[in-house]
Amino acid sequence: MSTPFPTEIWFFIARLALLRPWTSTQFNRPPGDFDGIEGFAQTLPVFKEIVQSLKAESFSISPMELSRAQIEDSTPRRVKCLQISARNLDESSEALHHSQSFFEKLAGFSMLTSLSFSAPGPLLQTLHQLQKLPFANCLESIDIRGTCEFESGADFAFDQSQSLVVCFPNLLRLRLSKEAWIETERIPEEVVYILASFFGGCRKLELFSIHAALDDDAWLEQRSAHMRSIDHLQPSEGYLRYMGHCPLCFENYDHANVVKKENAMTRCLAEKFPKLSEVRWANLWAKFMRDECGQRSTRITREGSKVILVRADEMKE
Repeated sequence: MSTPFPTEIWFFIARLALLRPWTSTQFNRPPGDFDGIEGFAQTLPVFKEIVQSLKAESFSISPMELSRAQIEDSTPRRVKCLQISARNLDESSEALHHSQSFFEKLAGFSMLTSLSFSAPGPLLQTLHQLQKLPFANCLESIDIRGTCEFESGADFAFDQSQSLVVCFPNLLRLRLSKEAWIETERIPEEVVYILASFFGGCRKLELFSIHAALDDDAWLEQRSAHMRSIDHLQPSEGYLRYMGHCPLCFENYDHANVVKKENAMTRCLAEKFPKLSEVRWANLWAKFMRDECGQRSTRITREGSKVILVRADEMKE
């Protein structure tokens, strides 16, 4: 049975119907609502093909599965959003040990616009290898999650990155985070300069979300001591400790100094990336750390060569 519109129009309509709200607390676009177009898919064979094609645009796999799996040649060419997630350190290490097979398989995903890579171990070296693959020119979003990204001297990037620059020419969104949130996680200011240099080839970058804070080490140690103290204020429910409600934790917190550091490092990044419009830093006072909920945002506007910073909040929970 023919349809009154070309297939391309129906494809566009189905794609719009899949869209879910995308908020600032979500880094990656939410998956499509395929349940909502199930009736559409069952109406005509051509509609079913359209929906199957849209489903094929997103693909999730582990590094080990990617290295060993027999993937049909047509599958990678349809994928636009790829999620690679290792279950444990052994799996990640073994897959990357056989890196030739891993990257040969990965090269087949030639039309990627969004890549999420989560695996134990340093991943900035992997990013340096990814830029050599065919999809490097297509990528608009990279979400990289590892273990040692922010510790000076602990990652490949901090040994050699001053002479290395990665280039993803159409990259708009970049997130760097650890595999698991650590309460006292911070990023030294010198590492921010190194990261700015390392990603210097990403000239179209608009959003840079760094899941680490610029708080002082001494204060973090003091806060940790208060958290273990019997004097630490307990909420009435008795099962959740939220430091923002505890005067012992908060009384010595030099928020003005943290704001000063965030503004200085944001300005550094803004000067490096001419299209950058937002930088996010970890807010250790946030109640929730899931996805982008625990991030504190600074907006960037420009008047000629002048960079203007606008903080979205002061102490956002």
